[in-house]
Amino acid sequence: SIVTAERNMSLFDELISSNLKILLNLYERFKEESSLKLFIQFGSSEEYGSEQSPFREEDRECPNSPYALVKQLT
Repeated sequence: SIVTAERNMSLFDELISSNLKILLNLYERFKEESSLKLFIQFGSSEEYGSEQSPFREEDRECPNSPYALVKQLT
């Protein structure tokens, strides 16, 4: 995965490609694994943008960087 604090949206394509590739690889690896019952995808506090912390589960996302947006989408 690519992690960056840059706010330049030109990185979006590279970030989404990298993160989706990771998810697809995990899916392919475990799709027929009968012992796997649950997959948890961790997010990032970046998804909440510049909102005041601490964040709560019911808070809405407000991404303000390509990385934050990609984490929200994936």
